[in-house]
Amino acid sequence: MKKLALILFSLFSVVSTAQTIVISNDSISAKKQVPEPQFVVLVPFGKLTSFGDVAIKVTKVVDSRCPSDVICVWAGNVGVEYSVYRDGKFVEDCKAILGAKEEFVSLLDTAGTSLAALSVHPYPKTSEERISQKDYIFSVVWKQN
Repeated sequence: MKKLALILFSLFSVVSTAQTIVISNDSISAKKQVPEPQFVVLVPFGKLTSFGDVAIKVTKVVDSRCPSDVICVWAGNVGVEYSVYRDGKFVEDCKAILGAKEEFVSLLDTAGTSLAALSVHPYPKTSEERISQKDYIFSVVWKQN
């Protein structure tokens, strides 16, 4: 009986300490775990966003993701064009494509900093409504090497 009580107590302790992450439709969050010491930084369209001595600015978004009110054969993707700056000076223009599988997409990888796109918000809700370029926000994982 004591063993049963101990097992039940241990099981209850494990279950009560488990954490559940709830993701709401109107919030921006990473669905994947981000290992330490990385940071997820929100990068709004058109704003120069700094990561130490490196900065990026999203200059164009081409969103072909399937809207949530439509049934599609292909999930689509998001093309992003961005400019890279180092110490405040323009370095280069780059392009990346983020697929529907929520994988990290490398934006920049240098000796000191790596940046990877994680997600793009908002998600298209209807086929009738276009999302304005200025409304896009990218979740970027920043890691200092």
